[in-house]
Amino acid sequence: MATIEARLTHLARNLWWAWSAEATALFAGIDPLLFTATNQNPVKTLRMLSPERKKLNEQDAAFADRVTAVEKLLAEYLKTPSWFSKHHQSERNALVAYFCAEFAVHESLPQYSGGLGKDVEWRLRKLLEVTKRAGETV
Repeated sequence: MATIEARLTHLARNLWWAWSAEATALFAGIDPLLFTATNQNPVKTLRMLSPERKKLNEQDAAFADRVTAVEKLLAEYLKTPSWFSKHHQSERNALVAYFCAEFAVHESLPQYSGGLGKDVEWRLRKLLEVTKRAGETV
């Protein structure tokens, strides 16, 4: 079985933690002051964690149980069919990507962009209008 440190690193490298209260609480609980000092960045927190704290994490059965619980939540999230897969089953092998630097994932992840905010806002509003007219939810 992987070490607690490796399992935490795996969780931290999936941006899902940014919208998972349980994952954020897990990382914050490791070292609250360090988590705050790193602007709530779990990758930085793990990188800067003291060897003593890492050792304590490895030996703490209750902490290991919390890590397991968050891993299960991530696995469940990843298995959940997406909106696209539910509504466009015939195109499930299509490769679609939409990247926009105007979407902030989390305050700890700096982004360098500008000028597209109104365009993104317009696109999101149009998407919401279309889905509301169709009686669907995004």
